[in-house]
Amino acid sequence: FRARGGTSVEISNTDAEVSRLPVIGRSSLHYKEWLLRKETAVSISNILQKKPQFKSLLDIGCGNGWMCNFLAQQGLKVTGTDINTVELEQAHRVFNKVKFVYANIFEENTLEKYDVVLFSASLHYFPDAVETIQHVKRNYLNENGIILIADTRFYAAHELEGAKQRSVNYYQKIGVPDMATHYFHHSIDTFRHFKHQVIRKKTIFETLLSKLKNQPLPFQLFVIS
Repeated sequence: FRARGGTSVEISNTDAEVSRLPVIGRSSLHYKEWLLRKETAVSISNILQKKPQFKSLLDIGCGNGWMCNFLAQQGLKVTGTDINTVELEQAHRVFNKVKFVYANIFEENTLEKYDVVLFSASLHYFPDAVETIQHVKRNYLNENGIILIADTRFYAAHELEGAKQRSVNYYQKIGVPDMATHYFHHSIDTFRHFKHQVIRKKTIFETLLSKLKNQPLPFQLFVIS
């Protein structure tokens, strides 16, 4: 798990395991989830291949850098940034051909402007999704660039309280209750403030199957222009 504010946490993946991501062994408890993450990475790659004018990408909240490495292999100039020093150090070790930078996007730093800004399973670490997206558009996105948001779940208004309580229960169960204070749940209404496209919607069948078999839902993917 990932902590914000520079807090160090135990890394659950070895360098060798991280180097192979998003490929993971079938024996892993998270095997099905990583199948979906790989699907998301391929979907992002497909979007960007249709936009050859985009050359540079900033991954905000890059963690151990696996997504940065995946996209860099597609020919993009990728920069990964995070405030978790433990995961950044691992990213530097494992993917030494990718640029990684310690940076808080709301504070002065040396980040440039990019054709694409990516939030991959990271926007939920920011308290205000609308403010964060607006800030990124003003400060880090080139003209005619796009923001990609992947993996982060967005909820209808009536779902928010239940989702918050599930997170509290989950982090208490795994022994790190304080992590719940770093995890924020955002409304689907976030997108009414922006010109956007939904690339991946969950179906009713997928939602029911997830509840019946306790398996992860397909990740969502949004494009903001």
